[in-house]
Amino acid sequence: MNWNARKTKVLLIAIVVWLTPALIAGAAGCRGVWGSGSALFDYLLPLPVSGGVLHVPSFAVFLAMYLMARDGTVLARWVAILAFAVALGALAAMVDAERLNAVLFTDYAPAGSAIRFSKNPFLLFVLTDAFWLGVLTIGLSRAPIAAWSITVLSPLLVLATGVIGYVTGGPVLEPIAGQSGERRGQEQVLIYTNQPYDEQRFLDSLAAAGVLMPWESANAEHTQFVFTASRQQTARRDYQGITEEKTVATICAYEEDRSLAAYAGLHPCFADRPVFVERLNRRIAEQPQWMAKDVAAWHAGASLCRGVDMTIDATMSIARNDHCRRQRRRTSQAILAMKRNYGRDSRAVRLTQRVARELGWEQ
Repeated sequence: MNWNARKTKVLLIAIVVWLTPALIAGAAGCRGVWGSGSALFDYLLPLPVSGGVLHVPSFAVFLAMYLMARDGTVLARWVAILAFAVALGALAAMVDAERLNAVLFTDYAPAGSAIRFSKNPFLLFVLTDAFWLGVLTIGLSRAPIAAWSITVLSPLLVLATGVIGYVTGGPVLEPIAGQSGERRGQEQVLIYTNQPYDEQRFLDSLAAAGVLMPWESANAEHTQFVFTASRQQTARRDYQGITEEKTVATICAYEEDRSLAAYAGLHPCFADRPVFVERLNRRIAEQPQWMAKDVAAWHAGASLCRGVDMTIDATMSIARNDHCRRQRRRTSQAILAMKRNYGRDSRAVRLTQRVARELGWEQ
């Protein structure tokens, strides 16, 4: 084969190899690396702002190995085996190991196949380039037949490493979106764990997981973190299925004092901890009968604000502190409204002004 014919053949092979991952990604409906349109054109362009740039390293290795093999070096007899081993290893690395681990080692029963492939563009490029390198150099292989076992061991080793990593690693904590409890301000969060109860480990892991604590959320006052050994329960967000049998631990979080309490098994975090609106309603009901509704509400709220330092942690979302800040800001308007409704020298106005002075709210 003359030099020009060889160059033409290499060029045609390079075009086919370059097109393959883009065509596969396009047919599979993958999107570009930046979330734009079809991956077909994105993977074709070797530009820094496109997915095709990820193909450059594997493509360069492909061309170098192919040309070395064609030149008859000692490496040529091993290229095909190594190429197929890399291709199958890349394919195995694209398997969702977390999903496969859950199917094999937990009670998780997905609706579809246990094996699901990720859409990793770099691994797709490695897979297709290595596959074509193996196909184009298989006729040059002179390695022993036993050496081909590498192509089988490669994906098995990659899969085993990925799957076993979820078993032998640290505690797996997978929080899912929470749901409201029976009362406003209560929230439950289900967390899957593969570990037995260890109070300090769970507390540390909960902090590392980055979940929102109730004092960081305007929607929750008390949060019940339920650690379940059932992967199926978290996958289905089955809050109704919370039972003592499935629960490994419970951590209760309370915003008033930003405290955490850990318990083995299932614990009722909300049983003896009323939310702020409940406490406020109880105080309103305890006010003297002569008070009108608005006056009773103001004094009930003020009674819950005694001793509250509203200058501390003003950025925290704590229902009691938030209420007291709002009531303090609106005290002048509340007194003006009482003067209009009940008279400037009425019993309601005098009492409200006195309490406001005691709290330092009167302006």
